[in-house]
Amino acid sequence: SLNFFTTDYQSLLAGKRVVHVNLDPTHIDRHATVAAGVVGDATVVAEAMIALLKEAEHQPSSFRTADLEKKLQEFDLSDSYEDKSYDGAVDPRTLTRQLDAGLPQDRQVVVDAGRFMLDALTMSVPNPRDLVTSHGFGAIGLGMSTAIGAAVAHPTRPTVLCIGDGGYMMGGLTELSTAVHLGLDLIVVVYNDGSYGAEHIQLVTKGMDPAASLHEWPDFCAVAESMGCDTAKITSLDDIDAALEVVKNRQPGRPVLIEASTDPDVVSAIYGHHR
Repeated sequence: SLNFFTTDYQSLLAGKRVVHVNLDPTHIDRHATVAAGVVGDATVVAEAMIALLKEAEHQPSSFRTADLEKKLQEFDLSDSYEDKSYDGAVDPRTLTRQLDAGLPQDRQVVVDAGRFMLDALTMSVPNPRDLVTSHGFGAIGLGMSTAIGAAVAHPTRPTVLCIGDGGYMMGGLTELSTAVHLGLDLIVVVYNDGSYGAEHIQLVTKGMDPAASLHEWPDFCAVAESMGCDTAKITSLDDIDAALEVVKNRQPGRPVLIEASTDPDVVSAIYGHHR
């Protein structure tokens, strides 16, 4: 832990005094310089620290300040980027914003792993528990099975699955038949940039030919229709309203698949910071 990814290149530690607890002394200060290092079991050390703080009558503070609440309420994602949609591909950030506003609001959202997820994770949910991710193993392709489980657990409202084209081909396409068989209220959004996006941007960044990361997939909508789904294809921003109408008019027990064409060269600013 405390590596560049979990600390946003140490920016989350700026101005803070960090106490690093680890059983292995070689791990302390391994990725970040800390104020104090304690060799020991995290649970034992935390309990001892809490006891000492209580004895000192120390009043706890919180990062949940009124100022932070105000910033979150006023934040507008549209102010953070310039839309790069064109006829043939939509900007995944704009796609997510418009689907976020137009899809059923009483929903649970499942997000597969992949480069697209940094945009898809901005989709809102009524309650934090309604956002489910499948990133635990750091592998793509687990979103569909996760979404099926979520939809079975909560059948009274729709489940929205956001998944990339690579992950969909790995574990989504075949399991879609399970969602049809179970008659789930499942809305699948495939962010299709015709590539394994994470590999594509790594190759481009290193000045290498990204051709090996590009793929021509089957027609996702045609395959989904043959399985028993309603579908919509988005290749421009003008197609989004029609896709939302398909969702609005969906039949009970019939999943919907939305295939959205995106550009592998359009990269979220967040991803650009972490690559």
